[in-house]
Amino acid sequence: AEAERQERIRELTARHESALLAHQNEVARHNSQIAQLAAGVRNRDRESVQYYLELALSKTLLPEDVPHAVEVAYSPRGEQAVVRFELPPVDVVPTLESYTYVATTATLREKKRPAAQVEQLYRSVVSQMTLLYMRDLFESDPELENVELGGHVDFINPATGHREYPCLISIAVDRAKYDGLNLR
Repeated sequence: AEAERQERIRELTARHESALLAHQNEVARHNSQIAQLAAGVRNRDRESVQYYLELALSKTLLPEDVPHAVEVAYSPRGEQAVVRFELPPVDVVPTLESYTYVATTATLREKKRPAAQVEQLYRSVVSQMTLLYMRDLFESDPELENVELGGHVDFINPATGHREYPCLISIAVDRAKYDGLNLR
């Protein structure tokens, strides 16, 4: 029984050491990739900076039902990033404003938002997303001098029935102008 126990301990120890070695190798590989990315960003390598900026934008806090697709193009010559991002469709804004309980009939009555209010709220969503992405770009990379953002929405045009991807907002801003903004 003691020999079997010792054999089991040897097997478990070997498995543990193998798993530990695999984990250490994975950590070393990951750290090497991070070091390469950091060196690329420090050296202003185009692919490294693009990847870093896309990674920074992927961490922007947005509601779950809002698309989180971004594409970044970076030019080291002018320290400029050009970003195309996807906006949610207008139906992200609820068309119902409130419900009223009618006691006499024991029913709920819906109150719809006026179309102008839906449009105004949607413009606010588009503007806020653009400002969030702008903030995240400038704060994540202190070397970046200029940002161009284009927000597109994927929808089916009711007039033609065809899928379209129009640009709803386009903005270019340099760091000096951004630093002068009061976003609070």
